[in-house]
Amino acid sequence: LRLAVIQSYVHSVRGLDVTGIASQLGGDLEGVQLTGVYSHIVGGGRGVVLAGFGSHIDRKFTGLQAGLIMNFNRERLVGLQYSGLANFTSGGVSGFQWAGTLNMNDGTGTGWQASSLANVSNDRFVGLQTAGFFNFGNVELKGAQVGGLNWTRHLKGAQVGVANNAGDARGLQVGLLNFVEQHDGVPVGLFNYAGNGDVDWISWGSNYMGVQSGVRTLVNNWSSILSIGGVYTKETDLQVLSFGWNYGYRVDMSERFMLTVDAGYIHLVPDQDPTLNDRLRPAVQGRAFVEFRMLPAVAVHAGAGITHEWAEYASGAPTETDPLFFGGIALFGGEAR
Repeated sequence: LRLAVIQSYVHSVRGLDVTGIASQLGGDLEGVQLTGVYSHIVGGGRGVVLAGFGSHIDRKFTGLQAGLIMNFNRERLVGLQYSGLANFTSGGVSGFQWAGTLNMNDGTGTGWQASSLANVSNDRFVGLQTAGFFNFGNVELKGAQVGGLNWTRHLKGAQVGVANNAGDARGLQVGLLNFVEQHDGVPVGLFNYAGNGDVDWISWGSNYMGVQSGVRTLVNNWSSILSIGGVYTKETDLQVLSFGWNYGYRVDMSERFMLTVDAGYIHLVPDQDPTLNDRLRPAVQGRAFVEFRMLPAVAVHAGAGITHEWAEYASGAPTETDPLFFGGIALFGGEAR
């Protein structure tokens, strides 16, 4: 046991070290160090380091490193690094980095990085990154990134966020926007772009919504259509604006014939008219359609399905289910690669 009221400096500690303000070890720690403000360990060791402001460890450390503001490890940390603000490791981490704002790891990593703002791994990382805003994997990520924005050069696993970006991906992307140079997996989003995929403009008319038109992305035959449309409904002569998303899978039956099966969600925005049903309301669809490619950048399609519509966004709202028939054209795309 070693006690110091204000400041202390010793070569190494085995056991319990307690200092009021600042402490420095010239060697290793084998045990527990409690410091009121700041701790600097020139060596490494194993055990527990707790500091009011933060701590700095120069060599490999195994155990718990925790501070209210900041922690820094110049070599490698094995265990848990916890900070109210930020954690930094230069030589890598095996275990957990949990911070209130930022985790940064310059070496290889395995385990879990979690923060409210951002996680950064500048080398290969195996495990999980979760952040309120941004996850970054500069080399390769095996595992999952969950956050607002996710980016990695090589993905083997999953990205879940508002927007996902990868150099190449083997696995799953789930987000509003997904971007990748080479995709060998499944993207699920409103707009999915891949260098080995296809983008076209698709329009169709139907017995339900009159005319709809929008952008279709195809990646490994997974189809996503983001559309807008409008119609005068035959029951009420009420003008309606619709926003839709359809997601499904396309089967290439030959070079020219394709079959797509998808499910869709439609948000209906009627004109304001208190004498009619002018409430915002949702509808869902199940569809199947056959597509024929007439030219490299022109394809026509026709299909059928069902539409299930609610009278409004409310629990117990009346519903109606009707058959769906539609046909249209796709332009500017090409054969999905």
